[in-house]
Parts: sequence; C-alpha cells; structure tokens
Amino acid sequence: MQRQRHGYTQNMEEKYITEAFIDFNTGRFLDIGAYDGITFSSTRKLLESGWSGVYVEPDPAILVKLKENIKDFSNNQILDVALGINNSRMPWFDSHGDMVGSISSDHAKKWEIKHEGRFVEVINVEELKKRAGCNFDFINIDVEGINWEVFTQFDWALWNPKCICVEYDSKKKEITEILIKNNYKIVYISAENIVAIKK
Repeated sequence: MQRQRHGYTQNMEEKYITEAFIDFNTGRFLDIGAYDGITFSSTRKLLESGWSGVYVEPDPAILVKLKENIKDFSNNQILDVALGINNSRMPWFDSHGDMVGSISSDHAKKWEIKHEGRFVEVINVEELKKRAGCNFDFINIDVEGINWEVFTQFDWALWNPKCICVEYDSKKKEITEILIKNNYKIVYISAENIVAIKK
C-alpha cells in the first residue's frame, strides 16, 4: 500500500493535528525527539502558524540543523537531552542521519547501529517538567525504541494537552487504552503513530 502524506509529517498526522487547533491563533508545543525540526515534523506547521515550543533532541550533529531550522522563529527552547527513565548519562547509538539514533541498546541492535563512544544526558519526565514546565497544547513523542517508557511517565491529567501524537512501537493497544482512559479520542492511527484529541 502506498503511504499517504500531508505536509511535513510522515503520514497524515499533520492534517489531524492542525484540525485539532483550527480555532487556535497560537499555542505551545513540546516536541520530544524533534530531529531537525522539519523532516517528518509534527510541529513544523504549528511553528509556521505562529506557535512556539520546546524541542527535545539529543543528537549533537542534528542539533546544529535544528538550531538553524528554527532560528527565524522566536520564543523557542531547545533541550539537548534524551528522554528516558532515569536522570543519567547513557551511550548514544548514532545512526548518522537515518533518524533512528537512540539510547536503547535493543533498538540499536534492531537497526545494527554500533556505539561509537558518544554519551548524552538523559532526563526523565519529572526533570523535563522542572526544565520546561507542563503547560503545552500539543505534545509529540518520537523517541526511538523507548516511546512506551517515556509515554507512561506522563500524568496526562496534569499535563493535559489538547492533542497528542505518539509513536507507538509495539504498544498500540496499550497506548490507545491509556489515552481513552484519560478522555482522549483517537482520531488517526498510521503505521507508526497515534493522534489523539481531548474530548
């Protein structure tokens, strides 16, 4: 089956995300695993529409591109960290631009990525809240190999974004159930992502 795309996103995610904010002149997003801020980005269209946000991206090489790609937009923050379970430093498995770099050794084995001696700072969601707050209208989670571990750290009643996009890996059913339990409606599921909107 041929992949359908809309705008910047990998599939049709952007269509459903922007429709969720049709009445918003501006807003604030959190982009976890932002990559370069353009390629397969779930937040770029929002940024171009006047939004601002917080980008979380640990890859030192990609950070250079991310900074360049958002330099003409104001009120944005970049956290050069990875999201994980514990606050620590961990090996970074660098995919050299293939968008599958990760702190997960299992994920690295899957994609045959070797550790080349680089380490990155890792923070958990509680530390993220201290550094960036929790007042976001849209949250995107795309952290290769550990989306479930990151997603389940969020207290969704506290963070309470209007819209969430999350890469589900092998946990589509489990993530869907948590979102529905927290009063979200699933509006789109692709081969990689779930988009949900607060009812």
